[in-house]
Amino acid sequence: MSPLQARAERSIRHRGVVTEQLQLALTSRVAIEQAKGVLSVRLGVDMDGAFTALRGYARSHNLKLDDLARTILDDRAWTHELFTQR
Repeated sequence: MSPLQARAERSIRHRGVVTEQLQLALTSRVAIEQAKGVLSVRLGVDMDGAFTALRGYARSHNLKLDDLARTILDDRAWTHELFTQR
């Protein structure tokens, strides 16, 4: 394989990795936005307040924000109880 072919192959692989990372970030962001909407309605707060609650809970329980968002979307029933406990 020539150096030019090797460089082209590395470039293609790199683009694939970057594309995958961007797709993952977009998917994560969508889940977080949807969870903010759920929390906003359930807690009766604006979107900033919902994000603050989401971020605070994730930090205090050592959870990834995306994982917590997906949990909220998968099981909305416990959301109000969980976030209103002090």
